[in-house]
Amino acid sequence: MDKFLDSYGLVLPHPGTEVRENSILFTVEHYMLTGERKELVQDLIELCRTDKGLYSQHPSHALQGKDRYMSHDQLTAMIAFSKMNDLDIHKEFWEEIKRQWYRYNNIDVPQTFMEKLLNKRFLHPRDIIFYSYCNKGLGGYLFFPILIIIMIISLWQKKEVIAHGEVCLDTDGKLLSYVRMKAIDNRVVTFLFNWIIKKRFGSWHNIFKEYFRYEDHPNVIASKDI
Repeated sequence: MDKFLDSYGLVLPHPGTEVRENSILFTVEHYMLTGERKELVQDLIELCRTDKGLYSQHPSHALQGKDRYMSHDQLTAMIAFSKMNDLDIHKEFWEEIKRQWYRYNNIDVPQTFMEKLLNKRFLHPRDIIFYSYCNKGLGGYLFFPILIIIMIISLWQKKEVIAHGEVCLDTDGKLLSYVRMKAIDNRVVTFLFNWIIKKRFGSWHNIFKEYFRYEDHPNVIASKDI
């Protein structure tokens, strides 16, 4: 497993790399699969903090260019982890998201009316509903059925078109649905999502091994029993 960990202990998609954008996400997935590394994840998310409700993508703060901006993948993973463990991180995120008029910019943090108006770091409605739900927001509960429908469509879909018209199995969206499912922690939702994955792909394990592509990747190994 060590070859898939960076110097902070975060899970990497490939061996021999160091600072990767979605390492927090991959490590949260590992926690959800195994229950392990909870304290490490919590500590490393705290190292990402730059201010209240504002976080870097990686505890090293070494990402460059557009990778410095918080991706919705990482944001979803951090909020889901915090909600699962009854922390305050997801509450901080939600307050900052609302302050930024339902957007999230962790680099060029908007303060004035015009800065908020011109803030281009928009969030997908699906993510806003999920973040609201995790924070017991009225909108999160009112639009929860829409969130579930969106995720069902994502789970049912087998293929996506990427660069140059190439078609591949859509796995990243399904793994994010897995993260949301674990945070939602609803028996009906879990049963439904598991049934869809089993019917369409055989198992969650098949999704994990398609995404990570290494038989000895820790998330592939940990997903064998689900």
